[in-house]
Parts: sequence; C-alpha cells; structure tokens
Amino acid sequence: MKSTIKKHLIILLLAVIGGSLHAQQTSPPDPYRTVLVAGMVEAVNAVKVDGKLDGTSTIVWIVEEGAMVKKGDPLVELDPSALKEKINSAEIGRLVASRNLAKASGELEVTKTSNALGTRVARNAHQAAEANLKHFQSIGMKTTAEDLQARVAVAAERIRAAEKILALKGNPTLQVEVINAQAALLESQRVLKLAQAELKQFQEHTAPQLLRDLQLAVAVAEAEVTNTEVKNKATLGTASHEVDLEQNKLRAEESSLADLKEQVANAKIVAPMDGLVVYHVSESSRYGSSSAVIEKGTGIKKGQRLMEIVDTKEFNVVVKVHESKRHLVFRGSPVSIKLDSLPGQPIRGVVSYISPVASAAERWGSNKKVFKTEIRLLDLPARMYLGASVIAEIAIKAPRPGGSTRPAPPTNRPGNERPGSGPRPSGGGGGRGGGIMDLDADKNGKVSKVEYGKLDERVRQFMGEFSALDTNGDGGITKKEADAARQKLMERIRSGGSPPFKKAAPRK
Repeated sequence: MKSTIKKHLIILLLAVIGGSLHAQQTSPPDPYRTVLVAGMVEAVNAVKVDGKLDGTSTIVWIVEEGAMVKKGDPLVELDPSALKEKINSAEIGRLVASRNLAKASGELEVTKTSNALGTRVARNAHQAAEANLKHFQSIGMKTTAEDLQARVAVAAERIRAAEKILALKGNPTLQVEVINAQAALLESQRVLKLAQAELKQFQEHTAPQLLRDLQLAVAVAEAEVTNTEVKNKATLGTASHEVDLEQNKLRAEESSLADLKEQVANAKIVAPMDGLVVYHVSESSRYGSSSAVIEKGTGIKKGQRLMEIVDTKEFNVVVKVHESKRHLVFRGSPVSIKLDSLPGQPIRGVVSYISPVASAAERWGSNKKVFKTEIRLLDLPARMYLGASVIAEIAIKAPRPGGSTRPAPPTNRPGNERPGSGPRPSGGGGGRGGGIMDLDADKNGKVSKVEYGKLDERVRQFMGEFSALDTNGDGGITKKEADAARQKLMERIRSGGSPPFKKAAPRK
C-alpha cells in the first residue's frame, strides 16, 4: 500500500517538475533518523600568533579580545628586560673578541716580519758560503800553492848562490864570504825542505780539507735556509690560525648579538592579516591544561600560543559526536543547524571532517569519549558570530538488520578536504521548462510563495520549503531556480535518497 502511494506521489512530482523517471522499479529507501549534537561556530581561516622571545617573558600590553585589526597593527608587547642584560653581556663579549682579533693580527704581522728577516739572514749565509767555496776553488787554492812554490824556488836559488861562493873558498880574501855562504846554505836548505814539506802538505791534505770544509759550509747554509723556511711556515700557520680563530669568535659574538637584538624586535608582535582577535584557550588533556590565562602580566614561553587572527568572512561548525554514534556519521552526511543567536532560521550543512581520534579531554580516564566533527555550511546567514552555540541535527541511516548502517546520501559531493579547502557547492540548472513554472499564474516569470503554496502538501514536503528553492531570496522562484531544483530532485529520486530538510518552525 505504501509503495503504491509513493509511486503515485512520484508521478505527481514528475508532473509538477516536468521530468521523467526510468521504468525500472526501485525499492523504498531505508527510513532516516538524526543525531542531535551541540557545538559552536568556528572560523575556517585563522592565523595563529605565538610568543617568539627565548625563555620566559611577561606580557606588558595586549590588544583586547574581539578587536578587529588590520595587517601590521600591534597585538602584543612583551617585556624584553631579561634580553637587555644578555645584550650587554654580548656587547662585552664582542669587544673582547675584537680586541683579541687585533692582538692576533698584530702578532701575525710580527711573525711575517721576523720570518722574512730570518729567511734573509739564512740566504745571505748560504750565499757567503758559496762565494767562499768559489773563491777558494778559483783563487785561494792556486794562490797558496804558488806562494809555497815561490818559497821553494827562493830557497833553491839561495842554495845555488851559496854553493857558488863556497866554490871560491880557496881564495883567502873571501874567507868571510865563504863562512857566510856556508851559514846561508844551511839556512836555505832548511827553508827549502820546510817549503817543500808545506807545499806537499797543502796539495795533499790542507787544500782538499779546506775544499771539503767550504763545501760542507755551503750545504749547512742551504739546510739552514730550508729549515728557516719550514719554521717560518709553521709559525706563520700558527699565527694565521690564531687570527682565524679570533675572527670566528668575533663572528659568533656578533651573530649572538644580532639574534638578541632580533629577539628584542620580536617583543612587539603585529597582526599577520586582517581579522578578529581571539585569545587562545588550550583544550584540556589527560594532564590538564598548562597554558596560563592570556592577559597583562602573564608569563609566557617561546612558542606558546597567544591568540588567533580570524577571518570573519567564512565559518564552519564544530561539534563532538559521541562514540556510540561515531559509526553512524559519515563525511557527506547532511546536517540541519540551528543557532541560538538566530532562532527560527535553520541552516543547511554537510559533514566535511570527522576526527579519527577521540578528543584529548575525554581520551583518558573517561567513559564519555567524543570525536571532533566539522560541518561545512551551505547556507551562510548575513550575521554569523564566532563561538556562537549551535544545535546540529545530523541525518543518518537507520541500522539495517544485523547492526550495519549505510551512510545518508550527501546533499553535495565534497571531497576529502577539510572545511575551507575547496569551493562551496552550487546548484546546477538545465533541463526542460514547465513544471513549477506552470504555477506562475500572473506570468511575471516568477512563482510567488502564494502560488507555490497551491501545490499538494506532500509534494511540497518532498521538494522542500519555498525559501529553499528561492536561492537568491528575492521572493520568487525563477526558471533557473526551478530547473536547479528539478535537477536535484531527479537525482535524489533515482538514487532512492531522502527529501531535503524542511525549514523548522520558529521558536516560541
């Protein structure tokens, strides 16, 4: 009986919308039911603002929560007094490092001068040794030999002269000369023997020994030059390394000083974008919240969350689904949302994200575990307030026999993205004319609310409220809006889906 009634209702709907349906039979969809959860309005886009000063600092000024700021406006000012002491120490360290670098550079210059002088002395000694060797080889040895040979020749000549006088010893008048000649002969023979011995000694021993000594002096001087150069290189390397070391220390001190001065600049935090100021409130966890209240005089640590700058142009709804209902809610499930701040004005939405992990506040030591769920708003009202309380009615499939469920068909086909990461869904158009537009009795191109009310009540319930079809809110359904509604309804009928949400009655 119910199947027959539904078939007649579909035929009536097709007559109204001017569509058609395939001849194949479809089984009636499973009955729908909903899950009611409470939540709040959150922003889709927000930029987090953290403390950037090292260590712990104190808030000396902070912008009021709820203020609208422009990019670059001041948000927070932190007390940098602890940094100023570090800056003074860093300045002293930089001056000490600069002084040590100057000292090391001076010692390097002294080392260079000393090395140059030592090298010059060693090379001069080597040149002198080579000159002595060459002089002995070319002149000294020859001159000494010639001097000794001349002494031998002179002694030999004196011997010959004495012998000539001695040959006249029979002449009585020459007796004195003969006596003198005998003495001269003996002395000349002694001098000759001595000169001959010295000449032989020089040629066989003294000259070769002097030559070897001079050659050794040249080798020693050459080795001294090499040793001096090696020593100079080592001392120069040590002095240069000391300069490099002091330069590195100076750069480190300057870098540390620059970092500290940059930290002082971080004491003043400005807005990274235009938006609304919202103080950070950490979610309680197993060990409780460690974040202090954000206010003047509060001590904060580096990296601690202070606030968020929220873009007020786009919002979504965040709710927490109990673990007993977690398996019934799917990404794409349609949602009807009611705001306490906008009573009697339900808003359509769709589940866009469900956390795979229970919220930290209930994760440990609690029998109540909930899962953060985000809902994308399909109808954004003119006035939406961040943090406003909401009641969300999530449509789910009733359990099948055996306990399994099937997800409710989405009113759109969102991807796996989180809210705000993709375009908002929009209705399609096209198809034949007629249908709803046949209700346009005054032929002004729009179906008014009164004209739409002449439809059968069951048909209106299946198609949705007048306000849902009047997408631009001008008080009439145009042909484009009627075509879009027809297209969505045809898709819903073919898939065995559920009717759109009815607009809830205003609260009394």
